[in-house]
Amino acid sequence: MFSRLSSFAVVLLAAGAAVAAPLIINTPVDVVSGQPVLITWSGGAAPFTVKVNEFGPPPVVVATFGPLDSTSVVWNVDVPAGTVVDFSVQDKHNALAQSGSTTVQ
Repeated sequence: MFSRLSSFAVVLLAAGAAVAAPLIINTPVDVVSGQPVLITWSGGAAPFTVKVNEFGPPPVVVATFGPLDSTSVVWNVDVPAGTVVDFSVQDKHNALAQSGSTTVQ
């Protein structure tokens, strides 16, 4: 009986360890037109695809990066000051995370 419970507990622990952390993308600060900005995220499972979206109806994708195995990418900001953007990341399991919006300076 004890060995069955022990085996069951080991299986549950292994299954829990295999679950990836939730996918989260950070909202960059100091996004300046003509300057590079670091986009970072955590969780999920590689490869990742990152999109920079111009906020508005309809939203417009202004940059796409991927597939990426890392958890960061540099975007050379190529939209004019005053543009409102947000960032999204999607992992290999199609989990999607979206940042808050920020205004390009």
